[in-house]
Amino acid sequence: MMNLEDEIRSTNHSREKRNYFANLILQNPDLLPQLLEICHLTDDEISCKASWGLEFLCKKNLEAMLPYLDTFIALLPKVYQDPAVRPVAKICEYLMLAYYKDKSPEVKKYITLSHREKITEACFD
Repeated sequence: MMNLEDEIRSTNHSREKRNYFANLILQNPDLLPQLLEICHLTDDEISCKASWGLEFLCKKNLEAMLPYLDTFIALLPKVYQDPAVRPVAKICEYLMLAYYKDKSPEVKKYITLSHREKITEACFD
């Protein structure tokens, strides 16, 4: 059995590694809740690496994260390390583009007014 934390710790910032990691999660969607838990460990460097993988996952398949939107939104005010802020901001951008520009029915089904307000607040903070 694969240890997700070990996989994340061995990830570096290279596009190739982040892409590999995103594919790993897409092939094992049951790991997504654990990935989000690791993202919440904001005082540990591992959260930054987990955020890189989450960003690439969302870039490839944003819908995969939608069932976990509440968990992601709860993460926003906690993120403070620069290497994690950027990927989390990119995920917010993907969500808002899908909602407002692409008018994705799947995204519109999941994103509530409260989610949009919290994303806006986090972007200003």
